[in-house]
Amino acid sequence: MIFETACPDRVFKGTIRDKITAGSMREEETKRVLGNRAFPEEEITGRKLVVHVCCAPDATAVIEWLKPLAEKLVCYFYDPNIYPPEEYIKRLHEMRKLAELWQVNMIEGRYFNAPMETVQTDFVISEEELLSRGEFNATPIAPVDELEQALRKMMEGGSYNEVIEKLKAYAGEPEGGKRCAVCFDLRLSRTAGLCKILGFDAFLTTLTISPKKNADQVNLAGEMAGKRVGAKYIWTNFKRREGFKRSVKLSKELGLYRQEYCGCKWSTGK
Repeated sequence: MIFETACPDRVFKGTIRDKITAGSMREEETKRVLGNRAFPEEEITGRKLVVHVCCAPDATAVIEWLKPLAEKLVCYFYDPNIYPPEEYIKRLHEMRKLAELWQVNMIEGRYFNAPMETVQTDFVISEEELLSRGEFNATPIAPVDELEQALRKMMEGGSYNEVIEKLKAYAGEPEGGKRCAVCFDLRLSRTAGLCKILGFDAFLTTLTISPKKNADQVNLAGEMAGKRVGAKYIWTNFKRREGFKRSVKLSKELGLYRQEYCGCKWSTGK
């Protein structure tokens, strides 16, 4: 199967799944798409974007770069398998803090491991409230029961136990291996669905800012997720332009909690 990206002049050979799960990729596909750029500015400028956010520290540099360019920027905090729940709460609170400080709209995705308090402010809203209310910043949203079946299934997601069941088969994989590929697919599939529901122009993720994340693995997962529902995915490599270093500096200035492991129970090293 030949995989074609949204870029008409880019055709990648080989199966999508092989490329996404390959832990030894050297970000060659991302280099072909972006060159030495961190992101395609022309695809950001004047667009309405959903940005999947994994944590507040990684979001800082990305928001700083994109917010002045985009017509509308909405951060989607979706971390369904963070372990333990106490760690998830820390990360959630830090992202809420950043959203309020920088006045960025934030949608809180579902967390399947424990009941969470619902918070709604001028900038923060839960996914459940968003979908049930049927509007977000005057953007029409189709009622969930009227969505096409594939999109509705994508947004229903799975329980924490179901997610862990999928991941535990790859418990012994190193970070960047097949376990991460499953995790990226889950997060970006749901982000693609949200982008489609909101009627936004495109979606992207902060995941590529981490030195421990392979941009090819992330971007191919995002591209495939977008194609499934007809949402445009924007390729990035936020490690460029010293993005990670900038995120560390901003996090310290803002007093944000920075975690010491990726998130799932197997990434804790315990």
